[in-house]
Amino acid sequence: MFVTATEFKNNFGKYLELAKTDTIYITRHGRPEFRLSGSVEERKRVLDSIDGILKYDGDTEELLKERLNEI
Repeated sequence: MFVTATEFKNNFGKYLELAKTDTIYITRHGRPEFRLSGSVEERKRVLDSIDGILKYDGDTEELLKERLNEI
């Protein structure tokens, strides 16, 4: 979902709630400037759900830490 910075500012609480389930892109002058997404716990849940699907020979805990730092 894309919203202007003004719209985000005026409806901050609404977009915080929406960010729990959707990624919010905040735009300035028509260009995305910021991204707001769900909590770390939600990202961890998603990563846990795909554990074993992707091939990875290393430590999955280390992979999780790397992935959470990228987001």
